[in-house]
Amino acid sequence: MKICPKCKHRNLSERTECSKCGVELTNAEEKLLICKSCGTENSYSAKRCKKCNSDLQESGTEEKRKRKRKKHRNSGIPSEVRNIFTAILLAGFVVATVVILLKTTDIFSSKTKTKTVTSEQAKLEAEIKNDSTQVFITSNIDAEVFINGVSTTIYTNRKPLRLLPGSYKVEVKRKGYTVLPTYQELLLEPKKNEKMYFELKSIEQIVWRNTLKVTSNTKRAKIFLNNKDSGQFTDNVFTGIEAGIYTIGVEKQGFGKPQPKEIQIIGNDKEYILNFDLAKIFKSTILVKTIPVEGKIFINGSYKATGTYNEDLENISSLDVSFGEVAGYITPEPKTVFFLSNNQKEELVVEYKQKIKLKVEVLPSGETVNVGEIKLEKGFYDSVRQNFISETKAGSSTKIKKSEKHGFSYIELGYHSEGMGEAAIKITFDLPKNYELKRKPIIRLWGYATNSNFPFTFSNNSKMGLLINGQSLKWKYLPLYNLDENKILDYEEYDLARFLKQGTNEILIRTTDETTCYYAFQKLEITESEK
Repeated sequence: MKICPKCKHRNLSERTECSKCGVELTNAEEKLLICKSCGTENSYSAKRCKKCNSDLQESGTEEKRKRKRKKHRNSGIPSEVRNIFTAILLAGFVVATVVILLKTTDIFSSKTKTKTVTSEQAKLEAEIKNDSTQVFITSNIDAEVFINGVSTTIYTNRKPLRLLPGSYKVEVKRKGYTVLPTYQELLLEPKKNEKMYFELKSIEQIVWRNTLKVTSNTKRAKIFLNNKDSGQFTDNVFTGIEAGIYTIGVEKQGFGKPQPKEIQIIGNDKEYILNFDLAKIFKSTILVKTIPVEGKIFINGSYKATGTYNEDLENISSLDVSFGEVAGYITPEPKTVFFLSNNQKEELVVEYKQKIKLKVEVLPSGETVNVGEIKLEKGFYDSVRQNFISETKAGSSTKIKKSEKHGFSYIELGYHSEGMGEAAIKITFDLPKNYELKRKPIIRLWGYATNSNFPFTFSNNSKMGLLINGQSLKWKYLPLYNLDENKILDYEEYDLARFLKQGTNEILIRTTDETTCYYAFQKLEITESEK
């Protein structure tokens, strides 16, 4: 026999919870029956000893009979004295019983520990006492009471709850039992007591007749109940569903997985329907590759890879592909890739085209250097035959000089040689293979007119000739003037797009019949506009 630690109710030894209040009997005190024959401890409800098989009930009965037959004889004490002692003992018993009842009531109501109460706490307790409402909650079987999902540690059929006016969700719970309905809504008005009743039924005794129908826009989608495969497919009707909260999900190959749905089954003999919409998955593949260099690849503005990007996609109709900068190359234009059918594969190969970067320059040491496929020659221009004559064949028409004021060296084009033509320099260069002229190639020229006149001239005329592939870049080229003034040295920039051609190109800078001063060439660059 087990004694309930809460209500002191006697329970059979094999019970795990109190049959009266529902409290677990894990730590309950158990009374044992001791066999008189062998002294073995047996369950209080046992009939025979588990060791010697003696009849425990008969031995217990004889013991009780013997105790009943035994009489206490106090012949030496007068009956009046015995009556006085009996009265005293009864009075003490009554006082002890009252004390125990008071202590027991204190346990189930509120703990009367001495504590310091502030004025604010006292005011709050007074408001609760004055404004709260009593709620009497009863049930056919004792069960724990929950308010708004939180346990009150109070059981039904006990003292009333005190709650402030407002709305509440009230539930009662007991292991092995279900409650119909599972919860009740409570709306409390000021100083108006309420009563609530719950009917508990053993789960084993209920015949559940709830039905749950799960449907979808596509047939044969697998159904999951509480994240477990139910073995059923849509559309399906589940019968005998117990009251409670369920999570329902569906899956089907080739379709997107919809968000699971939660449903609460309340009561019995009711019908519930859940429908799911599954979207078909359209698969596609994208391959992006950059040549001849590896550039950064961005998909819809987010970095994905460098050089090569390959990914399988689902339900994607289009992608915006863009690329990162690579030094010395032109960044490809952004692309948009469209996916119009299932299992579509798209391959995008983009080319980073090399920028033009050609330069020829006179170093402070007087040495002429070049960068890229470019070459400079000094000589003469024969205006009659309209051709260039190299300096090696006709003698020198140029000199290397240095500006002490500005700290750089330059090629000085001097007076024309009799019979040879005007002093000139020729610059030849090759464009990259398959170069697109729409890429806006430009020329930057650091060339200056000096203050020094040719022999036998009295005025400075700086008009020069500047030709690209035989065409005049400017009808009248007047270089920056002059080298000796206190000015910041700068360059002149011209668009070359309409003058260039595939293969080898030629730039010619020469004096003319009108030139009466010297020309200083310092540097020339061919590049591309950044605009």
